Amino acid sequence: MYARVRHPHYSSTILLVLGAALLPQSLPALLFAILNVVILYRAAKEEEEHLLETHGAAYEEYMKKVRWRSIPWVIWQKPQQPTRAWVLTALGAGLAACAAQGISYLFEVVELLEAS
Repeated sequence: MYARVRHPHYSSTILLVLGAALLPQSLPALLFAILNVVILYRAAKEEEEHLLETHGAAYEEYMKKVRWRSIPWVIWQKPQQPTRAWVLTALGAGLAACAAQGISYLFEVVELLEAS
């Protein structure tokens, strides 16, 4: 996996969050998913800057060999340094997206119960 994309963990999380947001067909879930994608994308950029500072030329060579940062043919940019705040924000956005999906499902269940 790391031979194709530099951050498969971010790739899988982005795809999971976007897919989960489409299930309830709810605008709040989609908005939280988009926010999560932006935050995870920024976190990956910051992480790469940190890796460049830590590993120098070796990581730069890896970046040249593995072109895609996250989702192939979609996401790749110059890196930046990670911060703990961005990681925590990304986790919070992920939890918020899950909560929005759960609330959306809860409203659907309540509507089904009221209809029966």
